[in-house]
Amino acid sequence: MKQIEKLDSHKEYGYNTRAAGIDAYHALIPVDEVLLTWADEIVCAEASIHRKLVELYPSVPLRIVVLNLPDIFEWNNPELIRLITKQYEDSFTMERAFA
Repeated sequence: MKQIEKLDSHKEYGYNTRAAGIDAYHALIPVDEVLLTWADEIVCAEASIHRKLVELYPSVPLRIVVLNLPDIFEWNNPELIRLITKQYEDSFTMERAFA
């Protein structure tokens, strides 16, 4: 979901991001072990993507945030942007609560 990359790279977070996909046929940048090792954090729109990453790369330690976003939005939809931002910020709240 390129929309997540756009928001995560926002200067508020200060991240250098890549949008990558697990389906090499459709992904502009396919996920691979090198990319996963490079990443400090992986943000998945859906839990199914998280499960697939763990299945494909069991030996790579991954810090994954799952946003649980429904795949019903058009690009740049204001509600999608709000949900991405809220879910991502909530992940930090949960992390601090269980630290």
